[in-house]
Amino acid sequence: MFGGLTQKRLELSRELVLPVLFLSLLMVPWFLGGRDPFGLVVQSGLSLLLLVSWVLLSRDRALAISLRPRWVMVPGLILVTTALASLLWSVSKFESMLALTTILSASVVFVVARDVSRNALARGFLVKIFLLVASVVSAIGIGMYLSGDYERATSLFFWPNPFATYLLAALPFSLDLAIRQSKDRPSIWVYVSLLLGTAFMLTYSRAAWLIAVVMAGLLLWRSANRQRALVVLAGVVVASAAFGLAATSARTYLEKPIVQVADRLTESAQSQSVSDRFDYWREGSAMFAERPVFGWGVGTYKEVHPAFQRGAVTATNNPHSLPVQVLVELGVVGFVALLVMIAGFIGYLWRERFVKRSPTIWAARVALIVVALHSFVDLATNYPTLILILLVLAALAVPIPQEHGEFRLKDRRAMTGFGLASLAMLFATWFTYQLYLSRIDQAYIDVLIPFEMEEAGQRYEALLETPVVPPDTLSQAALFWVDMYDAGETPQPKYAERAARLATEATRREPRDARHWYALGNASERLGKTSEALAAYRRAVELDPYNNPQYQVSYAQLLAQEGFTQEALEVLGVITGEYTDEVIANRSFIRIGDRVAIALTQQAQLQLESGDTAAAAQSLARARLLSPNYQPAEELEKQLSQ
Repeated sequence: MFGGLTQKRLELSRELVLPVLFLSLLMVPWFLGGRDPFGLVVQSGLSLLLLVSWVLLSRDRALAISLRPRWVMVPGLILVTTALASLLWSVSKFESMLALTTILSASVVFVVARDVSRNALARGFLVKIFLLVASVVSAIGIGMYLSGDYERATSLFFWPNPFATYLLAALPFSLDLAIRQSKDRPSIWVYVSLLLGTAFMLTYSRAAWLIAVVMAGLLLWRSANRQRALVVLAGVVVASAAFGLAATSARTYLEKPIVQVADRLTESAQSQSVSDRFDYWREGSAMFAERPVFGWGVGTYKEVHPAFQRGAVTATNNPHSLPVQVLVELGVVGFVALLVMIAGFIGYLWRERFVKRSPTIWAARVALIVVALHSFVDLATNYPTLILILLVLAALAVPIPQEHGEFRLKDRRAMTGFGLASLAMLFATWFTYQLYLSRIDQAYIDVLIPFEMEEAGQRYEALLETPVVPPDTLSQAALFWVDMYDAGETPQPKYAERAARLATEATRREPRDARHWYALGNASERLGKTSEALAAYRRAVELDPYNNPQYQVSYAQLLAQEGFTQEALEVLGVITGEYTDEVIANRSFIRIGDRVAIALTQQAQLQLESGDTAAAAQSLARARLLSPNYQPAEELEKQLSQ
């Protein structure tokens, strides 16, 4: 990977080694692109180490921070400030805190990367290490594609589209190096580009493929030798497509599911994935209309979205568009800041079009443009690693001007700023670490519950005393105590009361989360508080009408017990009507079919009681198809046949 580097190029000054190393590690897609709790700990901890190591450079040289160009930097600062301030009015302070840990890390990454990249050697090393990591991630993705059952390459991101975004960030650098260093024979960077390109082809991301055309055009435009650039680009594209088709053919031979390439390329704007995006954006506009000025709070889209869904098919925790997400979470204030920043960047590039810059800087600009474009139509901003990479690209693409102001640590204002930033990152690291420990404890409790209910209860009590208790842990604990109440030969009211207290606290912390209201409904029902239980169930269904059939099942069951049969049938009809075979197949990983079968069986029971035998038989037939071993459906079917 580093073949051909001269000894002079290897002489990276010692004070730059740690920042470059930490920046490189922050660009690694740790665990699901950084979304896993452990990945968040790594991200926060490395950001803290990056900040500290950067500050230590002041012993040997001056550091630099600049707000120029102002039409880019100032709107970006306003955007970050608005995100921080949104914690005050957020509908889920926990989710906002979680999002802010990444925003703080990204801010540190941008400031440090922008200063460190003033050194051309450090800039080059950072890019080459990034390409080394991207090559490994691509090899993993190709290996998973060949050996796994999913029909598209995903690598460490779980989904193919964010993986495609990651490759869009890396390809401009490898292609730029390949074009500049391939003269008489291909350089190592041609083969790196081929590896990245093959993985990119196997993501089968149509939007990313289209954006790659823009990337190729920009690289050609900026290339000093366009003929060589055209040859290299054409060779990489053709070879990557050939290797991608060979990998797909190998899957065909292994009888594994594959993407029908021709069909995917010819799908129109009426295709499901495209129409879903338009639905996400329409739903986002409705969310914005309810809180237009400051939004719902950073990181809260997934908390609020279920109440605005148009149907079960548009379930998502991300609007697949950065502008829409900013509009929803930060309102018109954040959205205007984003638009001004984008316009400022475009103007900056226009002014720079004839300025002689390092090829690496122009490659970073190309990478920033294509990653930003993809974030407008996909879920790139849902992955912390991609957010950090986006800020590294921005730091490389908008270098600090020569007339910047330098400072040293002895400056009092600098010391104050570093101190506050370090405290913020220290808190972020502590917060994510506590969350990581909490998730480990929760996973252990989940394993215990089927076998050792008493020990699980004790561990829940201990978990609820820890410093960081996610609100969903409160509602999970509440449902655990409901199960304890149901499991006893003689029901213990203390269990239901404990469940009610926990669920009430969860609804206070996150009033827009249907899970907490569902838990409260269960607890209230066990306590004999029928009116409160119906109100809680109704609220759960209002906040999340399409994603969790168990909400409708519990609500309808209690309605039927109270004599509201027709209303119960209407509640169940939403789920049994919305969950088509296509939707169920798309959510097979959470066994949603079993939950729908329960709803269908309950619906059949109510239809039978109402005298509609034909409808009951139809509901039962589908329930048995979705869950053949569901005993209540089998028993009701026997009763119906008699």
